[in-house]
Amino acid sequence: MITKVRITDRENSPIHYINELRGFENGKEYEFSPGVNIIVGENGSGKTTLINLIRKYTLIRARSCECNIYNFNELVNFSDKFLDGIDVYGDWKKNIFSLQTGEESRLNDTSLDNFSSFGLTFESMHSSTGQGTLAALSSLFEYMFDPNTELSFPIDEIRRRVKDSNERLKEETNNWRIYQEYIDNHTVDCPSRYTLLMDEPDKNLDIFNIEQLLSILEYERDDLQLITTIHNPLILYKISNNRNINFIEMSTDYIKKVKEKVEHLIDD
Repeated sequence: MITKVRITDRENSPIHYINELRGFENGKEYEFSPGVNIIVGENGSGKTTLINLIRKYTLIRARSCECNIYNFNELVNFSDKFLDGIDVYGDWKKNIFSLQTGEESRLNDTSLDNFSSFGLTFESMHSSTGQGTLAALSSLFEYMFDPNTELSFPIDEIRRRVKDSNERLKEETNNWRIYQEYIDNHTVDCPSRYTLLMDEPDKNLDIFNIEQLLSILEYERDDLQLITTIHNPLILYKISNNRNINFIEMSTDYIKKVKEKVEHLIDD
């Protein structure tokens, strides 16, 4: 479970363009709750960027928490300095999953990683974006709650590498030592067993399938933390008064403005 993201030095971030975004000034904090967290805001306000920062620091690869420890180089710059300008607090040993559609799989060249990824990519090539999103959701939930799915953050592997005196791994080990210290300083005890990241699962959904997504957003599970970005104003209007949802606004008073706009359209 993720509890907080804090911007400490945006010049030292793995996502260089956050310097151009208003919501990522040094000292800015975003707090996450157990249950459902929905990131909202105007186009270009940094909703996806916030999700991607969590993905990078938790070494998310593909659509699951199938952590590829060799992707660690995304957190190291050309001078071999660890990019620790963003603080991500949470329980690093708990599973973190990330929704990834077939289209995203192709962009990240992960479609051949396993049979499930290949099937999702193949299916998305012959379907609309909305259908691909629904297929990805179904595949991900099946994967997440499969009792045979045993995945966790590779903290033990990191610690093993820190102790590894092999000269060939010396440079990489130094990086891992820094990362282990970073994890140790940002780990907090969290109740949720899973964290699920979803970036705009409402993209291109028709009115009938929006209802299915609403049921996901409003369904409470004690063992699941959901962090998602939602853009569709009808969905936001429908859930805007749900006290069990933690809204993270990247634009000031965004939920209030959405409600006013939708009610104005209805009145007209």
